Amino acid sequence: MYQFFHQQPKDTLIASLAGEATNIPSFAQRPILVSSEYAIAYHIGYYRLFRQRLADLIRAQYSPNLADVQNLIQKYKVDFFLLEKRAFTAEYIEQDRWLQQYLSLKLPNDPIAKITRKALEGLQQGQIPALLKVTQNCTAFETEDLVVLEAKCIT
Repeated sequence: MYQFFHQQPKDTLIASLAGEATNIPSFAQRPILVSSEYAIAYHIGYYRLFRQRLADLIRAQYSPNLADVQNLIQKYKVDFFLLEKRAFTAEYIEQDRWLQQYLSLKLPNDPIAKITRKALEGLQQGQIPALLKVTQNCTAFETEDLVVLEAKCIT
């Protein structure tokens, strides 16, 4: 996967909630939209932008509406989505270390918590995220656990 990304143009932007995204800047020398390891609030301006990106990504990844995905692609100039194959299950959100923190009832009014809970509820109710619907046609690279979708194909 790192070799695949390394072969892409240097300004290629990868959007992902997967833990593996943390390693992409080091091993593939390509930028990512967000990652759990970069969620440290050193500077309020940085963290505000980071949280907005995270909220937008969670909303797009779990939205049943393809327009939400396309809006994210256009807003941030995303080139690829890196997804864990099990990402579209309620269990994934409930068990993912990063997303799990936003399910806490201690954050009732937090925008990211609201979006995460809405994504979980949607999956529990059987909603099919738009990204899942385009996976077969837009896969650019795949491993046993991960799939890379090409944003150009989605738009």
